[in-house]
Amino acid sequence: MSRHSGMTVRELAHLGHLQREIELDRRRLRELEAAATDTSSRVTGPFWFVISGVCNC
Repeated sequence: MSRHSGMTVRELAHLGHLQREIELDRRRLRELEAAATDTSSRVTGPFWFVISGVCNC
């Protein structure tokens, strides 16, 4: 028996749409995590001066 038995065509379509959105969100999260990992090892920009004590901002 199907996991989706008893669902209307509209509900199934909505479920498919939500599943696609979830997959896109997961993909975007992986991209953001990769970008964060790539930049976490180097600290640049104005913030670096504040945390390094170079600037008393």
